[in-house]
Amino acid sequence: MLRRLRLIAIGAALVVPGAARADAIPHGASVVRLLGPHAESTLAPNDGRIGALVAIPPGTTAAALGVDEIAPGIGRLRARASTLLAFAAAHPGVHMEVSPPLHRLLDKAGEDVNAGRGRLLSNVDGTGALVGVVDTGLDVTHPDFIDAAGKSRVAWILDLSLPPVGLYPDLERKFGIKDEKGNVAFGAVFAGSDIDRLRATPNAQLPGDESGHGTHVTGIAAGNGGASPHTKYVGMAPGAQIVFARAAVSNSESFGEDDVVLGVK
Repeated sequence: MLRRLRLIAIGAALVVPGAARADAIPHGASVVRLLGPHAESTLAPNDGRIGALVAIPPGTTAAALGVDEIAPGIGRLRARASTLLAFAAAHPGVHMEVSPPLHRLLDKAGEDVNAGRGRLLSNVDGTGALVGVVDTGLDVTHPDFIDAAGKSRVAWILDLSLPPVGLYPDLERKFGIKDEKGNVAFGAVFAGSDIDRLRATPNAQLPGDESGHGTHVTGIAAGNGGASPHTKYVGMAPGAQIVFARAAVSNSESFGEDDVVLGVK
C-alpha cells in the first residue's frame, strides 16, 4: 500500500510515490502487538489514538469496514490500540499499516525536490522573485527572514489581526477589514523598511505569529537558514523576498475564507 511517504511541497503535502506489495509490509496489528503497552506512546504520542491505513479489498467498501476512505482503495482508521487489534481480528483478510509520526526535516525535504541541486548547479535561489504566503502570521524577527546585511526579507506584510497603523492608508483601506460604518477596523500594512525600523525600536508592536504555523510554512518556502552559508536547514527559495498576509485574527489559528481570498489578492 504505502511503502513510503515523501514530503515534496510547502506545508504538509504528502504523495504516494508507488504501491508496494502488502505482504512485504508488516501488518499493523503485528506491530501493535509487538510494541505491547508502548504501542500508543510510540505510534501516537500526542493523544494515544493510532492512525492506521487500511487496504479496502475489491468488492467491499470503506463504509462496510467502518473506516473513512481517503483515497481509492485506501481507508483510514484512527483509534486506540485495542480497537485496532479488534478490527484486525474482525477482518483477518484486510491489510492494515501503522507507523510512527512523520517528522521530515527541511534539509531532507529540499533533497526530495532537488532544491539544493538547483541552487548548486543552476545558481537559482529565488533572488529577484517574490514568495507570497497567506497564513496565521509571520514572526518577522526570525533570523530566516533577515538577509546577510541585517535587513528584513519581508517586502510587504498585511496583518488582519492588527488595527490600521496609518503608514499606507490607501492600502489599508483597499485590503483591510471594514466595520459596519465603512471604517477600516483591522488590516495594518508594513513595508520591509518599516519592519527594520520597528525591530530597532524597543517595545514596538511588530506583526507576529502566535501559533507559529505561518512562520513554519514561510520558512519551508523561503527561509535562508539565518543567512548562514553553512546551515543545513534552508528553504526552497532562500534568496527571494516575501509578501505575507496574516488572515488569522488576534491570538487565533483560525481565519475566514473571505479573509484568505483578501490576503491572496
